[in-house]
Amino acid sequence: MQMIKVAAVSKAYHGKTAVEGITFSVEAGHVIGLLGPNGAGKTTTMSIMTGMMPPDSGEVLFDGVALSADSEYGIKAKIGFLSEANPLYDEMLVEEYLEHMAGLRGMDKQQRATAITRVAKETGIEDKLRQPIEELSKGYKQRVGLAQAILHEPEILILDENTEENNGTIVS
Repeated sequence: MQMIKVAAVSKAYHGKTAVEGITFSVEAGHVIGLLGPNGAGKTTTMSIMTGMMPPDSGEVLFDGVALSADSEYGIKAKIGFLSEANPLYDEMLVEEYLEHMAGLRGMDKQQRATAITRVAKETGIEDKLRQPIEELSKGYKQRVGLAQAILHEPEILILDENTEENNGTIVS
């Protein structure tokens, strides 16, 4: 079964092509990686796949439904995303940040508590929950970013992670 289809997607910035006619699909339960040098369009492709930016042409479909129809089908609610920039609120405690992100996902107080306990354990940050984000190492900040991406148990997880050695990005 095809879960995600990126069909003839193109995007340009200020007249410079970032992605041109890219087409691929991902079946349910599969993991794929987007690899390439800086400027190859990996982050642009993932930004389009998450609905953070629209393509200039082409479309992204989830189970045959266009992402552009999201308001009717709630596709974005099924996606967990960790961007390469990993935007965190440094002044917040880890637990406060996860509570805030769970609230943005529409979780009630009980769901939030349960989800935060679960993701803290899954990402190994249980002992960091009462610590300010700004005091965390880069590795723990990445774990906090991953924790927020999986809080709502998404069907689709997109990780824009620079692998540094091969300069690639992983999509799963």
